Amino acid sequence: MADKALSTLLRYLRRRAQPRGGSLSDSQLLERFVAQHDEAAFELLVWRHGPMVLNVCRRLLAGTQDAEDAFQATFLIFVRKAHAIFQPEGVAGWLYWVAYRVALRARGGAAKRARHEKPGVDLDTMAGSTEPGWSDLRPVLDEEISRLPERHRLPVVLCYLEGRTYQEAAEHLGCAEGTVASRLARARERLRGRLVRRGLTLGAGALGVALSGDVASAAMTPALVESTKRAGLASSKAVALAEGVLHTMWFKKVRIAVAVLLLAGAAGLGAGGLAYQGQAAEQRLGPPAIPFTDPAQAAKGPVAKEDETLKNTLVALVKASNDAAVNQDVGTYGKFLADDYVGFSGQNRYTKEDCLRGVVWAQNGIEFKMTDVELVRLNDKAAVLSFKGQWKVVSKEGEVLLRRNRRVSYCWVQRGGGWVIAFSQDIVIGPE
Repeated sequence: MADKALSTLLRYLRRRAQPRGGSLSDSQLLERFVAQHDEAAFELLVWRHGPMVLNVCRRLLAGTQDAEDAFQATFLIFVRKAHAIFQPEGVAGWLYWVAYRVALRARGGAAKRARHEKPGVDLDTMAGSTEPGWSDLRPVLDEEISRLPERHRLPVVLCYLEGRTYQEAAEHLGCAEGTVASRLARARERLRGRLVRRGLTLGAGALGVALSGDVASAAMTPALVESTKRAGLASSKAVALAEGVLHTMWFKKVRIAVAVLLLAGAAGLGAGGLAYQGQAAEQRLGPPAIPFTDPAQAAKGPVAKEDETLKNTLVALVKASNDAAVNQDVGTYGKFLADDYVGFSGQNRYTKEDCLRGVVWAQNGIEFKMTDVELVRLNDKAAVLSFKGQWKVVSKEGEVLLRRNRRVSYCWVQRGGGWVIAFSQDIVIGPE
């Protein structure tokens, strides 16, 4: 009973400390920001969920500046990906997942630098707390919360990490209080089971207290909110963190689409339709549980030389396909695309037929440049080639008509003795 009372008190103190930003719901604020680029809506979301985000960052990072960099990076990613949040009421859960990923990446970078500067440094000493056992529990608990399905993670974030009552959470989610209670019970059951498997045993009350986190919310200064609101004021480290996590998220999304694509033959469906279904499934279920293969790690194995040869081959094919487009050679250009090709650019979806019709836009001169090229081999007959692409369309008079700066990923598959693009997606990474 004492544990339950303390947990309730912690949630009350946290709730009193957090401004709600008016009566507008997350769904309304998200819609305003996405549709109208409403700066006030974005700022309200930062004030509403910022303490939770900053607490996540502080739990994993020792330095205040490191935590604030991760905080800024989380909201920079939100700015870039807000349009892709499938469940508007799930903003809090989405931000938690992103904040955890950003902080984890920043923590790994800090540990790497520390090991280089001071060999033998213990990563756990960088987490901040000196409470017995807390250094073991805290990162594990955050990791396991991030792995919960969205329907269970979101109530945990709302009720425990943001201190909302069951009634407030129910109103936010548009469901009954009993539904919130049952989802929280299921979430706690999953978390306890996973903690036990990792050698950490907590009673129901103790788990509730641990989930409630810090007694007081992380204090966000107006300067931090202002620098977060204006991307140009964000630190260079925050920008680099955001780009790195966006890249990782992008590879995971591609891997899901490719996994679905490779099932196309068995299911008897077109790859385009399956890839589209895979994207929709990811949006419904939240962040994927498919492990991400870091290109740097993939390059360390005995197949590194073979992969380097494949990367050079695929780079040459990308350049050749671009040349075919420049020359308006529709026949040659079409040979680089699978018949069931599907591509995504922003919220637009393209088929092979769409791309062939679009070759006409290449009637002017095109300057094309590839940098930061990475390869992830999926199997013997499939690989993802990712790169930063810069396109400049120039008129005969030398006037620049169009610029494109994109992070592009092509999924190449081997068919009929040659390589073709079966799936692609690009995201804007610079001014256009």
